[in-house]
Formats: sequence, structure tokens, C-alpha cells
Amino acid sequence: RLWAKSVEDDVSLASFIRKAGIKFKLVSTVCLATPLANQTLSIWISWLKRQLLYVKFCLPLAWAASAMGIYSLVSPLLLSLFVIGGGFLGIFKLPMTIFGFGFFTLLTYLGLMARKLIGVPLPLFTSMIAFFVTPFILSWCYLKTCFTNILTWKGISYRVNFGGEVMGIISES
Repeated sequence: RLWAKSVEDDVSLASFIRKAGIKFKLVSTVCLATPLANQTLSIWISWLKRQLLYVKFCLPLAWAASAMGIYSLVSPLLLSLFVIGGGFLGIFKLPMTIFGFGFFTLLTYLGLMARKLIGVPLPLFTSMIAFFVTPFILSWCYLKTCFTNILTWKGISYRVNFGGEVMGIISES
């Protein structure tokens, strides 16, 4: 009955189970391997936006809290880059520039340590680019989900309300 009227996803099911008072726990030992060959950045961003929309519709407080978390990760990174750049341009004094550079260096070190969590070997340059770019992509995807109630899947666009209920089909390609 749930999926007859709602967006069909594990997030809508999790929301339903939670509202019904049924206790459940996340399983951290599950490892699902997804083949990513031939996947473009555009396809990945569409997938990520759709996943965030599921959470926004079904678990809006979790969506808002995680969005604030992502923006709080991006802000210090941008600030450190601004301070470093401003230091080279003479806008900031040396101690401030050193502080910005120190923060960026610490973040880079954390990115290097995070490479061990991936489980598959990636080239250093690729993994570090991904480490620094991913928060910006997440921020962009969150921004794109802020002001919409439209979810598109396999060429069909649905108007969805909070709670995950499909209010109508907008277009089919």
C-alpha cells in the first residue's frame, strides 16, 4: 500500500517503519558493489540529487541536518582557500595566511587518511581531487533540491509532497 502512492525507495520504507514504531538498525557490514564503468559525472549527480530528494520528502529533518553538515564542511575549505589566496595577494598578513595554509594542509592530510577507507586502490591525484570536489558537488546537489518537489526517474517526473506521496505525474518522455 505504501509504494502504491509514494516514491518507491528504501527511504520511504524506513520512514514508514519509523512512524509505525518498529525498531530497526542499520547494518554496517553490508557491502554492495556497484559497477561504475561508463558512468559520467552528470549521471552520478542526477543519481545523487534523486537520493537527496528521497530523503527530503521522506525524512525532511534528516535532509536539513545533513545539508547543514555539508555546508559546514565546505565553508571552512572555501575560507582557507580565500585566506591563502588573499595572503599571496597581500590582503592578509602572514600569520593569517599561515593559519589558512595550516588548515588546508590538515584537511589534505585527512583526505590522504580517508583513502584507506575506500577499499580499492585509487591513484593519489584522483582520490585527492575527489576528496576536495565531493563536498562542492554535494552542496550543489543540496541546493538543487532546496526549492523543488519534482523527482525525475527514468524519464518520468513526479510531483511529490513531504511524506513521499506522489501527487501527480508531470511528464513522461
